[in-house]
Amino acid sequence: MSALIEQLRKNGLDPATFERLKQVAIDHQAWATQGNSALANYYWGALADYEDGRFSDPAKQIKALSLEDANQVMRQLFATPGYLRIERPMLSYNDLYGVIALVAAVLLGGGWIWRKRRQKAITASAH
Repeated sequence: MSALIEQLRKNGLDPATFERLKQVAIDHQAWATQGNSALANYYWGALADYEDGRFSDPAKQIKALSLEDANQVMRQLFATPGYLRIERPMLSYNDLYGVIALVAAVLLGGGWIWRKRRQKAITASAH
């Protein structure tokens, strides 16, 4: 991954990849607003772009983006090294099994001690 980032930082995107990514973004925009609630959310968010009785065309905005602009933004993004964040659960399955076994052992041990004391109390009161 670091080699890819370094290559992008030095050489930027190649034009064919950039055009393919632009087309994917345009296609995603076209498919992202399916259904009434999605359309309502889209138009509510686009109210600032409403002009002369029409909403602006996001495909025109995406097509207007040049390779040089994208490379400049990408170089700014990759200028500082990022960090890798790995999220781990508090307990793995092995840890969870250990906790369950510990709780079961405490319950069984407590039940056994309670039973012994109760039998001892019953036998002491019978004599």
